[in-house]
Amino acid sequence: PTYVTNEYDSKEWIKRYLDSYPVRRAFGLDSETSGLDKVRDKVIIWSVSNVDSRLCLPASHLPIWKESVLENPEINLDLSNPKFDMHMFANTGVDVSKAGEIRDTVTQSWLLDENKQGRHGLKETTLEWLGRSSPTFEQVFGKLPPKRGGKLLVTPGDLIQAALADANRYLEAVDYASLDAYNSTVLREVLDDAMNNVELYPGFTLKQYYYMMEVPFTKVLWHMERRGFTVDQGYFKSIEVPMKQEIEAIEKKLNQVAGELLNVNSVPQIRKFFFDTLGKTPIKYTDGGATGNKQPSTDAEVLEEWAGQGDKNAENLLAH
Repeated sequence: PTYVTNEYDSKEWIKRYLDSYPVRRAFGLDSETSGLDKVRDKVIIWSVSNVDSRLCLPASHLPIWKESVLENPEINLDLSNPKFDMHMFANTGVDVSKAGEIRDTVTQSWLLDENKQGRHGLKETTLEWLGRSSPTFEQVFGKLPPKRGGKLLVTPGDLIQAALADANRYLEAVDYASLDAYNSTVLREVLDDAMNNVELYPGFTLKQYYYMMEVPFTKVLWHMERRGFTVDQGYFKSIEVPMKQEIEAIEKKLNQVAGELLNVNSVPQIRKFFFDTLGKTPIKYTDGGATGNKQPSTDAEVLEEWAGQGDKNAENLLAH
């Protein structure tokens, strides 16, 4: 990694990066921030990588890279969980949504295997796809002390600044920060290849779907978070009473069949209703949770199958 603190060096690196851009058509990008608040926290240091090199820079260099790279509509950027970083950059004066495509390795990982819940982050996917483990924030910068009075006495930004100010630790901090940008862009290429091998239907791959639908939608979601969105209150008011009446009518029908008051939001009561009162045969079972006690499932998939078989009770519960 290279820690760029000199303005002249920063401008020279921009020239090199723009010269290298036609090869891979993307740069990896990441940020280390003062905290996790999407409204208040800001970038402390940030990193960019073109695969051949990985740079770490202070937030003060963002204006130098802003127009030529970070807000350049001709430049595509690879990130992991990009909406968070986009908020942090925006809080520090850079609108990354003005750049070209914003690619997200987390979304790619989900598309390839949605069952790996909790294991789609950059560190997990880098280990799985690239065979390399990455240090954690705590291993590099230390552990945050407990809150006092609901407030952090020491913030993540404080830990980062302390590491950068330490002659014996700053290289480790720079390595950690720049590795995320590097891993994001390398991983994105690998996941591109994997998605290209998955055909959703003849002539249309998962990679094509990703770039057609998911990549543009990242910016849509970020703008919704950043700007907010309007709600037609009048329309919701107009459907409130009819909807309540329909819900009550459905509950009345189910209560009549059950022969008792039935809480339709209670999974145990719904389970008892279908399997004990109606004598339905279980289709699948729950995973048992922490106790390991597996129960017959009444989830949407099961209800939809029963409704498809003509079961009016399952149809009514789905409508509810």
